[in-house]
Parts: sequence; structure tokens; C-alpha cells
Amino acid sequence: MGLERYLNFKPEDLCVDIYGQKPLNNRKYLLTTKIYDYKVIKSFALEMRPQEANIINNIIGNSIFLYNTAIKNNNRHFYFNKTRNFIYYYKLQSHFFNIIKTVGLMTYNKIKKIIRHKR
Repeated sequence: MGLERYLNFKPEDLCVDIYGQKPLNNRKYLLTTKIYDYKVIKSFALEMRPQEANIINNIIGNSIFLYNTAIKNNNRHFYFNKTRNFIYYYKLQSHFFNIIKTVGLMTYNKIKKIIRHKR
């Protein structure tokens, strides 16, 4: 991925798990959308697509976390980000459904017009 260079880390020190799918490993730093009880060094938003663009462009927020896994910390206040992550992922789908809806309405209106002219 190469995100470690934007965060000034060596590849062997950083585990990148942007999609929240990997199991924890023994690296000192972790970049993920999951909430863990480790010290948050920095956090990024989920505003840009692809997700990596938020880190590359340093978009500050509370959805992608850079943890120091050597230091324990209670991060219960970040639990609301599950809703924000849902909205981020749903946004892509909602655009798709809007396109389908628009195409469907256009097709319906054309068929309706054709039927009216045949009468």
C-alpha cells in the first residue's frame, strides 16, 4: 500500500488495516477503522474515496485511527464512528440507487408517452 511513507513509519513498524478486516499482529503501530483500546496517535476522516486518500491528504477526523499498540487506552468515546462508517459506505450505494431510479423513471415516462400516442 505504501501508506507508511505518508505517516513517516517503516513498513515493518506499521500494520495497515484500512478496511478493518485483518487480525491484529505484533507491529507497534496500527492504522485501522476498528476501535481498539490503544493510544490513538492520530485519527482521520472518511470523507474521500478511496479510503487511503484521507490519509494521503491528511484529512483529520474520527473514523480511521493510527494506534500505538504498546500503550493501552480506553477509547469507548469513539464507538459512535460505526454509524459514520455505515454512512460512508452507504453513500456509494445510494448514488447507484439514485442512478437506477432516474433511469427507471425516464424509461417509465417514455413508455407512458408511447402508450398515449398509440391511443
